[in-house]
Formats: sequence, C-alpha cells, structure tokens
Amino acid sequence: MGIHTMKIDKRKRMFISGAFFAGVILLLAIFGPAFSSYDPLEMDVTHRLMAPSTQHLFGTDNFGRDLLSRVLLGARITMVIGLSVVAISCVIGIIIGLLAGYYKPLDVVLMRIMDSMMAFPSILLAMVLVAALGSGIPNIILALALSNVPGIGRMTRGVVLTVKQLEHVEAAEAAGASDLRIILKHILPLCWPAIIVSLTTILANTALAEASLTFLGVGLQPDIPSWGNIINEGRMFITRAPWVSVIPGVFIMLTVFSFNIMGDALRDLLDPRLNNNQ
Repeated sequence: MGIHTMKIDKRKRMFISGAFFAGVILLLAIFGPAFSSYDPLEMDVTHRLMAPSTQHLFGTDNFGRDLLSRVLLGARITMVIGLSVVAISCVIGIIIGLLAGYYKPLDVVLMRIMDSMMAFPSILLAMVLVAALGSGIPNIILALALSNVPGIGRMTRGVVLTVKQLEHVEAAEAAGASDLRIILKHILPLCWPAIIVSLTTILANTALAEASLTFLGVGLQPDIPSWGNIINEGRMFITRAPWVSVIPGVFIMLTVFSFNIMGDALRDLLDPRLNNNQ
C-alpha cells in the first residue's frame, strides 16, 4: 500500500511539474508580448547580433530585432497553432473513432482511410498537405490537424470497441435507447481519459512539427516570428551568435518536455488498470 501511494505521489509530482512549465509557456504566450518594451518587427542594424545584456535580455538577431520580444510572440503563435490543431483533430478524430467503433459497416471504410493516411509519417503528410494548400497559419493548422486525425480516430475506435461490451451499454441498447444517446451518454465519457492523454501529446508534437516545417522552408512565411523562423534565421550565424537559434530551441524543448510529462503522468493517473496492478 505504501509503495502504491508513493507511485501515485510520483505521478502527481510529474503532472504538477509538467503543468507548471506548460502554464508558464501559456502565460508568456498570452501576456508576454504585451509587456515587451521592443517591437518584435522593428529593425535596428546598428545593434545587430548583440549578445544578451541588460538592454536586450536575449540579445538581438541579424537585423537588430530584439530576440526576447520575438520569442514571446513566437510562443503565442505556437500556442495558437497548437491549440487549434488539437481542437480540429480532436473533433474530427473523435467523430471518426465513435462511428467506426460503434457501426461495423463503417469500420472497414473509415479505418482503411485512416490506415492509408498513417502509411505516411505525420511530418511527411503535413509537408505534402502544406505544399498543396500553401503556406500561412490557417493552412499549417489544417495540415497538422489532418495529419493527427488518424491517431485520434484509431485510439477512440479502440476504446469504443472495448466500452461497447460493458453491461451498462448493452443494457441501454436492450432498453431501446437511441444510438446517439448511447454514444454520447454511455460511451464517449469513458473515452475521455485516453483522449485527454493523446491531446497533450499532440500539443507537444505540434510545437515541434510547426518549427520543423518552418525550418525546412515549407511552413510559415519568413516575416512571421515563429520559433522555427527564428531558428532558421539564426543558423547562418550559429558560430558567431549562437543565442539566436539556441534560445528559441530551448523554448521548443521546454514546451515539448512539459506537455509530454503531463501526458505520461495523466496516462498513469487516469488508467485504472495501471492503478490496480500496482
């Protein structure tokens, strides 16, 4: 009993740690740009590639723009893209998973479509979609959301296939409840723990994917100060001014780390099988 309690406490500490760092990133994204004393787009070539100092805490880039204000604005862009991707992929993926898991005739058709999409690595699928749709924040959001739909859809379907065998679901079917009522009231609530864990992972992966696409030149336009663009601009000066690429890279690392830690802790805390076996 003592060992089990210690493991639960460890998961809670992991979740709190991840939530703390994630909360800091979110607060910086929301309020950070408003408190910055520099315009992230204002150029000052007389102060280009300045090292971090009291005047510019994160230094300046090759155009003399304040790196702190650009990183804070990049945090807002990353969070807007990440949360939008989570919302869109969640809605589409859950609907597909519920329909495929509950209706056998739809299962084969929907899952073959999901399998065909999962045949491509998610970053490659996102690159193809961005190339077809064009650059820009809305197209990046749509491309990354569609690339994450198969994972959410298959995960939701797997949970539905298990849940629909439970006694209270079969009792509702025997009582003549409508399919919509059974799905929304008896099945979907039991899917949320697994869905929530998946969404934290998607949010972390989206931050990394957006930066990767932008760094490769198929993401956001160069004039948008996203973390990927800042890193891409700083790579030409990596030996002379490493802070230009390193600082936004650290922010990406902390974002991915915090949301992954949250996801791992939530998975352990919300999964009754793990709690019962330990």
